[in-house]
Amino acid sequence: ATTAPPAAPGGGAAICASRAIILDYGGTLVPDAAAAQIDSVAAYAIAQGERRSPTPSPEVKQALATLAADPHNVVFVVSGRERADLLDSLGDVLDASPDLGLAAEHGFFVKWPRALRHTAHLPRGARPTAAFGA
Repeated sequence: ATTAPPAAPGGGAAICASRAIILDYGGTLVPDAAAAQIDSVAAYAIAQGERRSPTPSPEVKQALATLAADPHNVVFVVSGRERADLLDSLGDVLDASPDLGLAAEHGFFVKWPRALRHTAHLPRGARPTAAFGA
């Protein structure tokens, strides 16, 4: 067993062929206090473009982009929040990082990372749709 941190040379991440990194939005990327400020009235205002969502710090956004750029990583941000809320706060990172996935609305909205955007995972005859980031 190695005692090195996973990202350090000789650590677990150095020997993995691929990694799935799944990060929760509220409490992980954005502090709980900021995420908790979004009630139903605030969510409506965000969806209407009248208010901005709490956003992760520039350092967190850079870390997401760096993780997503590694071809060994499949990175997803997951949340029960509405897609408008997450696209508002993470849209710049999602646009710049096609390898970053997003699951919002308790999984009812999915933007697949580029590595998973092929039809091998779909049932025979199914076609990817715009709602799923194709």
